[in-house]
Amino acid sequence: MTRAGLEITYRNDKGYTTSVEISTGPALVLGPRKSLFPWTPAGVRAYYEVSPDGERFLIPESAPDRARDRLEITVVVNGFAEMK
Repeated sequence: MTRAGLEITYRNDKGYTTSVEISTGPALVLGPRKSLFPWTPAGVRAYYEVSPDGERFLIPESAPDRARDRLEITVVVNGFAEMK
């Protein structure tokens, strides 16, 4: 869930990070699902973090063919804008 609590993000069974808008009140209402971008987790678990403004994702990426002593980070900026 984003920090604002207005949407849930998850990795679906096809490997896409997906977003669903939510609203609460007397009942939970789910909006349509939006596929954002594909990615493969760096390990067994799918770790990622959403920025406080809900506009960016921080996702660790493995580097199996590169030197193991380096850590690479992929930052997606304006992911929603690029999907338009």
